[in-house]
Amino acid sequence: ITALYTTGRAWSLQYFDTIYERLGTKFSEHFFESQSAEYGYSIVTDHVADGIFTESKGAIVFLGEEEGLHNRVFINSLGLPTYESKDLGLPLLKQDRLGEYDRSIIVTANEIDEYFKVVLKALSKIYPKLAAKTKHLSHGVIRLPEGKMSSRTGNILTGTWLLDESQQRILHILSETQPDMADVEKKTLADKVAISAVKYALLKSNLGSNIAFSFEESLSFTGNSGPYLEYTYVRCNSILQKAAKVSENGSIAKHIDTLLSIKEHSDNELNSTERDVLLYLYSYSDVVESAAKEYAPHQLCTYLFGLAQRFSRFYEACPIISKTDTTFTPLQQRRLLLVAAVARVLRDGMTLLGMPVVEQM
Repeated sequence: ITALYTTGRAWSLQYFDTIYERLGTKFSEHFFESQSAEYGYSIVTDHVADGIFTESKGAIVFLGEEEGLHNRVFINSLGLPTYESKDLGLPLLKQDRLGEYDRSIIVTANEIDEYFKVVLKALSKIYPKLAAKTKHLSHGVIRLPEGKMSSRTGNILTGTWLLDESQQRILHILSETQPDMADVEKKTLADKVAISAVKYALLKSNLGSNIAFSFEESLSFTGNSGPYLEYTYVRCNSILQKAAKVSENGSIAKHIDTLLSIKEHSDNELNSTERDVLLYLYSYSDVVESAAKEYAPHQLCTYLFGLAQRFSRFYEACPIISKTDTTFTPLQQRRLLLVAAVARVLRDGMTLLGMPVVEQM
């Protein structure tokens, strides 16, 4: 049985790795229930005598009702550790393997919020320091436009299907808009944009809320979507590449990494559209800090969408370069610096969200 279990687990991990690799995700450690169960069992049995856990009908329970929660079984009447016990032992397993860590974040569906309140309350009574740096976050369910997913009715979205279907739809769009692009290049681009679309669609919702996944909305190149951010970044990149060909003395490239040079211009020189973009750019670091502290990636999504919208208005209202330019005026240089700053923030923000960044489209 152990051999079958080990083989089956290896197959599962190999399959997971193919998905993780596609998503650009990598795990440095795996913690298995069979390992944390040993820790949990010892913790529970060691703390019956001090009253943290109580024997009841042959099982060992935590009386959560005394804490305003609910009671849960940590070792069943057969003497086996339950999920509660395994999750209780996980922080100790992590500490033994990794040493002292700063923070442990557990992400689950919100259907087990009350369950984790009990587990973390029990942990706080035994290992208060570990409990203090353990954070449980929960998310809602993904819904189709017509309602909640159901295995009974067959309207289930698997991650692989969602990515594949998104890729095929993006590929169809690219086939119409980029007919001269090589098929291999087109497929690679479609996969990256599809991954951006799915990740952004999931992350832009407030954590804990349900997500209504719509292909039309999520794959749009004009709305609040991953492809729209990618398209905006590509547009910025295209402008900068054209400018680089014109700017033989490298004056643009020299200043491209900073907003500081924009400060050299008086505030009166900036029109309202330019000023709107510049002021919005300066709030980026505050948004990133807030999103991290509050475990709220949707804040960064909202910010990046707002930046893309502001850049679009700026692009339409403010001429930047033309095909006939051989040199750049101070006004053009300032606007190119704004374009470079927008591109840098979009790239950095999408990277923080785990979205692959495409350079051309």
